[in-house]
Amino acid sequence: MKFYTYIHYKSDTKEPFYIGKGTSNRAWKLSGRNKYWKHIAQKHEFDVEIVSRWEYEQDALNHEIQLIAYYKNLGHKLANLTNGGEGLSGLKFSDEHINNLKKSHIGNKLTDSAKAKLVKYLRTHKNKPFICIETGLKFEALHDSAKWLKKNGKLKAHISAIGNALNKRLKSAYGYHWQYI
Repeated sequence: MKFYTYIHYKSDTKEPFYIGKGTSNRAWKLSGRNKYWKHIAQKHEFDVEIVSRWEYEQDALNHEIQLIAYYKNLGHKLANLTNGGEGLSGLKFSDEHINNLKKSHIGNKLTDSAKAKLVKYLRTHKNKPFICIETGLKFEALHDSAKWLKKNGKLKAHISAIGNALNKRLKSAYGYHWQYI
């Protein structure tokens, strides 16, 4: 099933702080979050629970609304800014809008400084080995570490959380600290 509803919990207290609807790896992404969510995630880190899977987006949106209402009624302070149900995964831009966007970017080029920074980043981070500090295990790729975590009981382990811990956007991922070597 393509769509799902999920809950973010504070890693230290296991208290729910965000309810969402997603597809693919949305539940593990740090981008596209509000400032309140980012503050909580940075301070407490977060765990993800996929609550239900749905064939139709509208069913997932309706479930998101119900979950938000339920947890708010229990007295939980959620980082959700709305009552849910505003998903944009089906958003389609008109051809006119797409053409206007293309025109607005014609002639825009990266500065030499921006190009140099991008090249440096890609050279230093792509396929760079890393370790799990607690175990000393060395990994050559993010998917290898996620497989290892899943094999060791962290069934919802995802590469984006490990990558965010490696790049210091999170303090740790799945209870472990990660570092490039």
